[in-house]
Amino acid sequence: MQPNQIIGIAGALTIASGCFSPVITSSFGRAQTFVGMYDFAGEAIVVLALVSMALAIANQCRWIWIPAIGSLASLAFTFYEFWERTSEALNDLTSNGGALGAYFSQSISIGYGWLVLLVGVFMLIVSVALPSKKQRQIQL
Repeated sequence: MQPNQIIGIAGALTIASGCFSPVITSSFGRAQTFVGMYDFAGEAIVVLALVSMALAIANQCRWIWIPAIGSLASLAFTFYEFWERTSEALNDLTSNGGALGAYFSQSISIGYGWLVLLVGVFMLIVSVALPSKKQRQIQL
């Protein structure tokens, strides 16, 4: 197995595990995973991770950039949407809720799942960027 295949498989597994890691945490002990946060985005990223893994196993790493860019775009859109919704809700709470609203605004934070997902996407991009054994032989 070539290094770019191994990195591609590891990246796909990292993305899949990141989908089930907490992306939103609160001081009340609740955590929300990426799959449970939105209806379609979490499942789509899991499917893209499986496609990436299948491509890496089949030694077609040059095609992994398609699911990698799709995953990155989905993550960026979802994070932006989450940030906008959270900011709007927290502004409403702090302006209308007084001290209780300020407490709630401090209780919600971003979990480590976002970092796991981004590391997985980065690994997929690295697996595409690394030359395969055939490409290294051509260059020599």
